[in-house]
Amino acid sequence: MNRCPQCGSKAFVKRDVVDGFDFGWSVGCPRYKQNDGLHNRQMAFHFLSSKEDAIEKWNKESEEEE
Repeated sequence: MNRCPQCGSKAFVKRDVVDGFDFGWSVGCPRYKQNDGLHNRQMAFHFLSSKEDAIEKWNKESEEEE
Protein backbone atom coordinates (compact mmCIF):
# COMPACT_ATOMS: atom_id res chain seq x y z
CA MET A 1 0.00 0.00 0.00
CA ASN A 2 1.33 3.44 -0.95
CA ARG A 3 2.32 6.01 1.62
CA CYS A 4 0.58 9.39 1.81
CA PRO A 5 1.80 11.61 -1.04
CA GLN A 6 1.36 14.70 1.17
CA CYS A 7 3.30 13.72 4.29
CA GLY A 8 4.73 10.24 3.74
CA SER A 9 2.76 8.64 6.59
CA LYS A 10 1.74 5.01 6.40
CA ALA A 11 -1.90 4.88 5.35
CA PHE A 12 -4.54 3.18 7.50
CA VAL A 13 -7.13 0.68 6.35
CA LYS A 14 -9.87 -0.41 8.77
CA ARG A 15 -13.31 -1.95 8.98
CA ASP A 16 -15.95 0.49 10.19
CA VAL A 17 -18.37 -1.20 12.58
CA VAL A 18 -20.36 0.98 14.98
CA ASP A 19 -22.84 -0.47 17.45
CA GLY A 20 -23.00 -3.65 15.38
CA PHE A 21 -23.70 -1.84 12.09
CA ASP A 22 -21.23 -2.44 9.29
CA PHE A 23 -20.30 0.69 7.34
CA GLY A 24 -17.69 -0.98 5.12
CA TRP A 25 -14.02 -0.09 4.99
CA SER A 26 -12.09 3.16 5.33
CA VAL A 27 -8.62 3.98 4.08
CA GLY A 28 -6.46 7.08 4.17
CA CYS A 29 -3.80 9.15 5.82
CA PRO A 30 -3.99 9.39 9.61
CA ARG A 31 -2.77 13.01 9.44
CA TYR A 32 -4.75 14.42 6.49
CA LYS A 33 -8.43 13.80 7.17
CA GLN A 34 -11.28 14.46 4.79
CA ASN A 35 -12.96 17.87 5.20
CA ASP A 36 -10.71 19.05 8.02
CA GLY A 37 -10.68 22.57 6.56
CA LEU A 38 -6.91 22.59 6.20
CA HIS A 39 -6.40 20.67 2.98
CA ASN A 40 -8.02 20.93 -0.43
CA ARG A 41 -7.41 17.27 -1.24
CA GLN A 42 -9.43 14.38 0.17
CA MET A 43 -6.95 12.02 1.80
CA ALA A 44 -9.40 9.55 3.37
CA PHE A 45 -12.10 7.43 1.76
CA HIS A 46 -15.01 5.69 3.47
CA PHE A 47 -17.84 3.20 2.85
CA LEU A 48 -15.78 0.93 0.58
CA SER A 49 -17.06 -2.60 0.11
CA SER A 50 -13.90 -4.59 0.92
CA LYS A 51 -10.37 -4.25 2.21
CA GLU A 52 -9.06 -4.93 -1.28
CA ASP A 53 -11.29 -2.17 -2.75
CA ALA A 54 -10.07 0.23 -0.07
CA ILE A 55 -6.41 -0.47 -0.82
CA GLU A 56 -7.01 -0.21 -4.57
CA LYS A 57 -8.80 3.15 -4.12
CA TRP A 58 -6.00 4.49 -1.93
CA ASN A 59 -3.24 3.38 -4.28
CA LYS A 60 -5.02 4.90 -7.29
CA GLU A 61 -5.70 8.23 -5.59
CA SER A 62 -2.25 8.52 -4.01
CA GLU A 63 -0.52 7.81 -7.34
CA GLU A 64 -2.58 10.54 -9.04
CA GLU A 65 -1.50 12.99 -6.34
CA GLU A 66 2.23 12.47 -6.93
